[in-house]
Amino acid sequence: MVQYELFLEQAKAGSAGDVEAMIMDDSFVTALEHGLPPTGGFGLGIDRLTMFLSNKNNIKEVLLFPAMKPTDAEMSLIAKNKKNASSASTKADLSQFEGADMSSEASLKALDDLLAGKAFIHGTAPSRDDAELLEKVLPGDATLLATMKNVSAWTSLLSMFSAEVRASW
Repeated sequence: MVQYELFLEQAKAGSAGDVEAMIMDDSFVTALEHGLPPTGGFGLGIDRLTMFLSNKNNIKEVLLFPAMKPTDAEMSLIAKNKKNASSASTKADLSQFEGADMSSEASLKALDDLLAGKAFIHGTAPSRDDAELLEKVLPGDATLLATMKNVSAWTSLLSMFSAEVRASW
């Protein structure tokens, strides 16, 4: 009876505009009336149970295949190496565009090759380099730009952002 009354109160609150109020669960109330035993939510995974029973403080110590999971130190080393490699290769690639005439076919071809398989110069996120290079590319020949598939897609994507947004990168 108590649960039924609580559901009714929530239904009234929901009709009054409360978006968090739950709807009436008639089947649950019926199950309670027929003698549903006391229930409660509790879930314990086998890894956590093993961790508890073996008095371990780190779940990696009880995982079935812990050697396949890198340690925290290994993960930070991987991230550091990946960051250094990507920034070094990208900086080297961008040096060819400094002072280059971005309306020439050779420069656009080099940019097209750099953008192959990527949405932005540095991968998946726009950067200041994207914004600066776009300013050099846009005044160029539109028909030449259209022949470069990656550069054309890149300019179309970046042009969707306002100049103010591009300046904030």
